Amino acid sequence: MKNEVFKAKRKLEKEKKEVNKENLARKMGLSLDEYLELEQDWSISVKNINEAFTGYDGSKTFAEVYSNHSPTPEDETLLMEDKRILYQALKTIKNEKKRKAVELYFLEGENQEVIGEILGVTASRICQIHTEILPQLKETIIEIRSEGI
Repeated sequence: MKNEVFKAKRKLEKEKKEVNKENLARKMGLSLDEYLELEQDWSISVKNINEAFTGYDGSKTFAEVYSNHSPTPEDETLLMEDKRILYQALKTIKNEKKRKAVELYFLEGENQEVIGEILGVTASRICQIHTEILPQLKETIIEIRSEGI
């Protein structure tokens, strides 16, 4: 879902239109309320994983990069590195359904209700999976970062 926001942002920039929430929502074919809900879902998921990235060698966190309306090339590089580490950490989750739930949540920005529909479980089960996996995921990310893998 976050990719759709970036695509809409780039289109607005190409059209030399102001990049704001109203224009992004319109460009994505959403109402402002729908866009704000997506934005809130995304920021919640980013905050949860952010702790594993914060403070490591002074680099920016996911939230800092994603909240920037005009990411610099350095931001894009850091983001790619963080995503690489996240993908690597996700590989340690052996249960495919749990891994997919976490991928959809953190990488695609989907909310728990949508993920539940995709995976055929309830939103509360997705919340349980998230709660169960998050500590393991944070630990793995910190390990990967400290080892420089």
